[in-house]
Amino acid sequence: MIYLSQLLGNPVYDAKGENIGRVNDLGIATGEVFPRVTSLAIEGPSRTPFMLSWRKYVDTYNENEVR
Repeated sequence: MIYLSQLLGNPVYDAKGENIGRVNDLGIATGEVFPRVTSLAIEGPSRTPFMLSWRKYVDTYNENEVR
């Protein structure tokens, strides 16, 4: 299991391996006993925040990075 605190600030890479920003927050589905992650909030290179669908865009993650 990985905690949000372990992901915050970690680099996020796109499918080409290019850094697109850093983990800023996670969105979850409420109303579930074990809420699932639904979105990834990223702070982009120009410090502009944006959200990505977790299911659609995140392939792998660990305590060091998100791809």
